[in-house]
Amino acid sequence: MDPRPAALCLAALLAAGLPAAAGAQGTADPGTDLQRLEGEIDEARRRQAELDARAAEVATELEVLRQRSIEAAGKIVVQQIALGDLETRLLELETDVAAREQSLAEKRERVARLIGGLTRLARTPAEAMIVRPERPVDALRASRLLRAAIPAIEDEAEALRAELQDLARRRADLLSQRDAAEAARRQLNADIATLGGIMEEREALLGRTETEREAEARRAAALAAEASGIRDLIERLEAERRRAEAEEARRLAAQAEEARRRAAEEAARREAEARAAAERRIAALPPAALVEGVLMPANGEIVLRYGQRDRFGTASRGLTLRARPATPIVAPLDGTVRFAGEFRGYGRILILEHAGGYHSMISGLGRIDAEVGQQVLSGEPLGSVPQNEQDQPSLIYFEFRRNGQPINPIDGLTQARERGRG
Repeated sequence: MDPRPAALCLAALLAAGLPAAAGAQGTADPGTDLQRLEGEIDEARRRQAELDARAAEVATELEVLRQRSIEAAGKIVVQQIALGDLETRLLELETDVAAREQSLAEKRERVARLIGGLTRLARTPAEAMIVRPERPVDALRASRLLRAAIPAIEDEAEALRAELQDLARRRADLLSQRDAAEAARRQLNADIATLGGIMEEREALLGRTETEREAEARRAAALAAEASGIRDLIERLEAERRRAEAEEARRLAAQAEEARRRAAEEAARREAEARAAAERRIAALPPAALVEGVLMPANGEIVLRYGQRDRFGTASRGLTLRARPATPIVAPLDGTVRFAGEFRGYGRILILEHAGGYHSMISGLGRIDAEVGQQVLSGEPLGSVPQNEQDQPSLIYFEFRRNGQPINPIDGLTQARERGRG
């Protein structure tokens, strides 16, 4: 926390002094009032120091929560990619098993007809063969053909048995793949729930810190109001007292300047570390989570690219992605949240401001976990894709602008990241 508010509050109290109406306060002892005010000022300083320390702790805790949320969002993206691959293999396996079952059914029927014909022939008495209408030579030929066909039928029956065994193995593999897919879905839902808990913890921490700051601000305002009642007494303090107070003010100002210098150095260091960490996170993402080397706000399939015509014949000014339910929506670049909420017919949208005159607009969110003014890192989760009872994907629209004009998000993100490195 900046120590200047405490110093400014003290200076205001010392400069405010007593009003002319001090004489109308009856027999109140100014010395007692001054001692009480000085004690409260000392208490305000002590409380200010405590809040400074608490602000540093909160900044550290928020940084930990921010990194945890980024890691959780990245883990969910990896799991979604793996689950999609598993579901694709499962569909291919189901299609193959169905085709094999159909083929085996046809082979089984053909073999059954051949075996039935042989069975009926075997049951025909020899006397009946004599009186059959065809010539004896035809009957002899038929008998020889059947005897020659028996080995082929036995080979086909053996092949049929082998295919049945292979089908049984594939069915077992199919059941195993289904169990694996179900386990992956359960793990994905558990990780999504974990991410939600992290975001709630972060919001609660921010709320507690803001409440403490507001309470201290109200207390400082009350002290300033009370100090205005002893203006005359402060004006009559000895010159030495004023010199000592001025010296104390200069000392505090020097401390504040040193604190600002250290804070600026720390902010620059953290910014450099955050940029390096963001580059490492993006480099560690699986290829399916990136599009042409840049991070998208959601992991999903691009169904409409920049400049393509939509079903109404209008050229798209951004990208449209099809994403799974509850997929995290993340910041494509470091930036600041400038808008978060409902907007006309666009539903829930987010607008982020990035360095260099760039802005991101993301619409179609089911939930928003960011607030206006919040500083975010590349890859930090800001919300999620809507969930529905049918567990069907949803469309997310992503628009990237420079100086207010829409540009190709893929080219723009690449340019913005290169400018950030420079």
